Amino acid sequence: MRKTSSYTQGPCPHKGCLSSDAYTVYDSGWAECYSCGERGFLDGENRMQEQNKEYRFVPERGLDLDTIKFYNILTEFQDGKRCETSFVYPNKAVKLRGPEKTFRSKGPMQEATLFGLDKFDSGSKPSVTITEGEYDAPSIYQATNGYTAAVSVPSSSQALKACKLAYDKLNGFDKIVLAFDNDAPGRKARDQVANLFDPKKVFVVDFDVHKDANDYLQAGEEGKLLQAWKGHHKNVPKGIVHSFADIKKALQRKGSEKLMDYPFQNLDEKLYGIHRGEFVLCKGLEGIGKTELFRALEYHALKTTKHNVGIIRLEECLDETIKGVATYELQAPAMMEEAGISDEEVMKAYSNAVGGKEDRLYIKSSFDDDDPDTILNDIRFLVVAGGCSIVFLDHLSMLVTGKEDSDERQKLDYVTRQLKKMAIQLGFALVTIIHVNDNGQTRGSRYPAKAANTVINMERDVEHPDPVKRCQTSLSIQKGRGQGTKTGPAGAVWYDNQVSYTLKALEPSSDQLTDEEKGAFK
Repeated sequence: MRKTSSYTQGPCPHKGCLSSDAYTVYDSGWAECYSCGERGFLDGENRMQEQNKEYRFVPERGLDLDTIKFYNILTEFQDGKRCETSFVYPNKAVKLRGPEKTFRSKGPMQEATLFGLDKFDSGSKPSVTITEGEYDAPSIYQATNGYTAAVSVPSSSQALKACKLAYDKLNGFDKIVLAFDNDAPGRKARDQVANLFDPKKVFVVDFDVHKDANDYLQAGEEGKLLQAWKGHHKNVPKGIVHSFADIKKALQRKGSEKLMDYPFQNLDEKLYGIHRGEFVLCKGLEGIGKTELFRALEYHALKTTKHNVGIIRLEECLDETIKGVATYELQAPAMMEEAGISDEEVMKAYSNAVGGKEDRLYIKSSFDDDDPDTILNDIRFLVVAGGCSIVFLDHLSMLVTGKEDSDERQKLDYVTRQLKKMAIQLGFALVTIIHVNDNGQTRGSRYPAKAANTVINMERDVEHPDPVKRCQTSLSIQKGRGQGTKTGPAGAVWYDNQVSYTLKALEPSSDQLTDEEKGAFK
């Protein structure tokens, strides 16, 4: 500070004032800043007092006094009671934190860059570390003994904007280390900021033990914070792996675990079952028995696996879905009144099918839910809350029926993308149905068939003069999910409409098959 015979002048330490020479201390002990207006007498510890107010540098949250002073973090007390702690940004905006973790701000906070940025010249340290909280930047600085410049964005939502405003200064450092909070907003902000800079100079700190840097100090684990910071690594875009650790982790993930076999031998030999993360699309003309194929698959899943199963029927009443399960258990037509099967018998058959566990099968049945987001939320509930590993959606076409052509395509593409993404992220198998036009193309959009891992075509001559032939459905594989799967003819199934009223495999030796149809089994 510059001294005269009666006073001393220098930078103001108070209230977010950045004046370099307006703070004046007189020999009498009176102190006054002619920039921000703070004034009062100083006590023996050089603390300003006015109207029972005082401002102190308070070591707290694991931060020592030198660090608190370096970042100019002042805490206001009135009548001895703690009020607010101030964090001053380079543009003189001030964030004020109350004792109950309440926040308010003064000045142009929307144009603020990064807290602490004014403490470092561009390139003055080997690296700059960007954090998400005002206490986190000093924590990194203290843990590394000042080796890295450490700054903080105003919040995760303002991170990208703040770093853009400070781009030139940040980019002047050889290395940019991102140490954002280990939560969803923090990871999102980190990815956004990472994309601003040359990938070769961007590194990431992974907080595994605590959520953020200051949490380490508060837990008395400054050494672990230093180790976490020293472990910073190159930022790799989401979904890309290269390290041996990542490769090993990917191999251990059960993302492609086999969940069930297909109930029909030829189909299963071509596709090797249904797997986690798989999007299976069954397509064919209207009225050829796609829903019946689903009934067979659903029942097979219940009887041969321990996985929870979800069923969504968009054009079938709830009681029909329940009786469909009972039909396969009873091998008798529970939906036909003339069969004389009582509700009690249906209930018993249903209970047997689900192994006596009422949380084994979740069913949604409705004619009026054609909003894709509603269906997506329903599926997320089935998987996350219901624990369903396999979800059957009957059918995609119902979601866009009656829409204009352009709206139909956009809606179908949207829900398909979301379903594919959800199946991978949540690790369940989605089996769904879509109608095709007379040319065999998926109705409304070709995208569902492109996005699906597995596409099963179904064909049946519903007008064949032979009643036996009318009950036969040919299966073929248009696309297989992965290594070893086979495309082409996959045999046939037939609907027993005389005894069991269920779908069964048509054996290659059956007299009901022509020579051409028998060739489909080879």
